[in-house]
Amino acid sequence: MKIPFLKFSYTFLLVFSLLMSSKGETQNLASLDNYRIPINKKSAYIGKIHLPKEFTKSENDIVYKIIIDTAKLFRINKKGEINLRAGRVLSEGDPFRFSVTIAAYERGNKEKTLRMEFELVKDQFLKNIVVAHRGAWKESAAPQNSIKGHMVEDTPASVLTSIELSAGEYLPTVEQYIRTAMEQNKTGLVVEIKPSGKSIERTLELTDKLEQVLKIDPLAKTAYLGSNKSVEEISQSRMRGVDFNISMFRKDPLLVKKAKERGLTVNVWTVNSEEDLRAMIDLRVDYITTNEPELLFKILAK
Repeated sequence: MKIPFLKFSYTFLLVFSLLMSSKGETQNLASLDNYRIPINKKSAYIGKIHLPKEFTKSENDIVYKIIIDTAKLFRINKKGEINLRAGRVLSEGDPFRFSVTIAAYERGNKEKTLRMEFELVKDQFLKNIVVAHRGAWKESAAPQNSIKGHMVEDTPASVLTSIELSAGEYLPTVEQYIRTAMEQNKTGLVVEIKPSGKSIERTLELTDKLEQVLKIDPLAKTAYLGSNKSVEEISQSRMRGVDFNISMFRKDPLLVKKAKERGLTVNVWTVNSEEDLRAMIDLRVDYITTNEPELLFKILAK
């Protein structure tokens, strides 16, 4: 949490990263800075492992070993960089998901061994700026935060997931969305974590969910969704992008430039008219969240 997305932490594919030592499981996790495997490229570079703070020695003092690679595709160097094996290449017809398990330990100290399992995905994701933002309310003139007359925050999940939608479908849970997204490698999934409309306590509880994501994967691609923080403030946080309402870009035409100068990705929401869509394209934002993805695709195709 983007590529054509439904909306969160841009590029959201689950990472299973397990830290084990002789004393059992720890709470600090390692992470990989990229999980996508380039296609049609021999010996392709994939990404680099970032170890937790417990591993304080220099890179030269860390030993990496691939201990499970059933596809026999991957290699890792002494810097923790993962590549395809020499001469190997993935093409469009190959499987798209691969698991690899890697061990890391300080040289001369195998007692403190880190065991990490990563899921790598062949990169055939569609490259465009469209973030589709559309719910069951779209065709019914109902409030955005409701499903067939049920306000989402006031209704138990067991009731919401039992509501029949069109074509005999039912409202999916977040877990179902994520698992479905993991069954393909063309469309990315973006998940929004929004504040509660009922209490600050519930908002803080939701914020804790994001903290859990960053604990599992400190390099998760997250963006600040709101309008009450400046680009400067966000750049000093762990967020990797801004996700601002279109009104902020109207007030400050230099907003995109300011964000990109600080290495932040830029998403704008929710943009629906042709005039506004064209204006945001001209500003060169990275992503546009819209209830009219077909219209945006049509404009981009011209």
